Amino acid sequence: MSTFPSRSMRTTQASYKLIQSAGAQNNAEMSNKKGVVLLIANCDYTFWPTLTTPASDARQLAKALETANYVTQLVFDADANAMRSAVDLLVEMRKTVQQAQAQDVPAILCFFGHGCQINGQNQLVPVDSPLHVLAGGALYTSFNI
Repeated sequence: MSTFPSRSMRTTQASYKLIQSAGAQNNAEMSNKKGVVLLIANCDYTFWPTLTTPASDARQLAKALETANYVTQLVFDADANAMRSAVDLLVEMRKTVQQAQAQDVPAILCFFGHGCQINGQNQLVPVDSPLHVLAGGALYTSFNI
């Protein structure tokens, strides 16, 4: 299980290093993986209420997924930039496993944290997102799912 705090992912340079490390994994090790999973656990929000269980829930699920032979990446307290970088990493991890297996593999995103619905659209809330809704109904720095 790979883990890193999102605060280290705030720059593009940091996310590229993570992608490179995912790409450097042994092809033999990747050839038997069922898929790749990104788990984002947001607890420590700046403007939203703090949550107590996402980190432990994500760790437990990551452990179970690894036992089931998935590649996992845990991200904690992700701001908007870190969430974007983590999704980019998920795509690169999937490519690495697919190349090792020469076949398609699933990529799964698991989010533990605040979510909301705006105009019928579900949103994932980064830790740096303010509570207010902007004109047009989109939550600042949220992710439409």
